[in-house]
Amino acid sequence: MDQEIDISEELRQGLLEGERMERLIVRACHWLAGLFERHQYQLLPSKLIRKLAKRRSISYGTLTQARLRMYVTFVRLSKPKIKWFWKLPTPTERLIIANAPIKPVRWKKDVATDLLIDLLSNGPKEARAVWDEARKRGISMRVLHRAKKICHVRSKRTDQGWVWYLTD
Repeated sequence: MDQEIDISEELRQGLLEGERMERLIVRACHWLAGLFERHQYQLLPSKLIRKLAKRRSISYGTLTQARLRMYVTFVRLSKPKIKWFWKLPTPTERLIIANAPIKPVRWKKDVATDLLIDLLSNGPKEARAVWDEARKRGISMRVLHRAKKICHVRSKRTDQGWVWYLTD
């Protein structure tokens, strides 16, 4: 019985934290919209926005969430020197973005773990063959080694070279 009370207390704390974050993000959205309005919807330098947000105690994470909700994009200009700007899309552009189909994001790490499981499920493979297949799929060695750790893949040196295999 005591455990149920603890769990519900944790859930309540989580909901309160979620509501607090939501309020902070909405506040940041209003501030960002007002900033663009005051500057006649021009491109705004990224450094300036971060500096002004810091003055208002808006964290960079909260600012990023607000930027994503408002569909604010980054624009890179190279004259007179390379600078990043924030651009608020027009209402028409915002409507197009909002109705665009969302593609699921597949992290390279997930692709690499799937590759390792597919290749090594039938038995040990030479490390060189695994590396070549990963390179064909655009997976770097660093990501492959991270996936190796996640999948509990072990390597063993043999007379022919290194062999990778799944552990039980």
